[in-house]
Amino acid sequence: MCARAGEWLASRWQRFEPSSAGVAALVALLVPGSFLAWWDPTKADPVAGASVPALAGALYEVTDWIRHETPPAAVVLASEDYAPAVAALAGRRVLRAPTLLEPPDEWRRLRAQAAVLEGRDPQKHVARYGVTFVLIAPGEFAQHGLTTPEDLDARAHLRLRHKHPEGYRVYEIAR
Repeated sequence: MCARAGEWLASRWQRFEPSSAGVAALVALLVPGSFLAWWDPTKADPVAGASVPALAGALYEVTDWIRHETPPAAVVLASEDYAPAVAALAGRRVLRAPTLLEPPDEWRRLRAQAAVLEGRDPQKHVARYGVTFVLIAPGEFAQHGLTTPEDLDARAHLRLRHKHPEGYRVYEIAR
């Protein structure tokens, strides 16, 4: 069988010797199926398991709230740290997720983020990207002058929709 497979491969690609090509094809076909169990290094090695960062329990609760209480077409403004979790756990689009993918209009998205968080009229940016909610966590967006999540309470265009005891807040952008 190896000889026939090797001859067939060698007829297609002249650089292979028929006997070695047949053995290589057999190994390539059979080796992946010979593993009886999936080896998970995070379970087999305690150091590898300890090196995998876990998500905060509060983040699961907040993303559950977003998934159940916001429309499926909602677009959420979240920090670089939390945007991938919102996309994956809540199933909502995000304005920016540069750790996943940086879009060609990143500079416009940064301006939209700044307009919403700094209290400037965000309507043209909100209309362009459809941003409807803001997720803020403790310590996020300090570059926009926010020292605590409660700082967004003073913004007239934002309405508090959800407050988690650990400091996470979800705001809706008023239209």
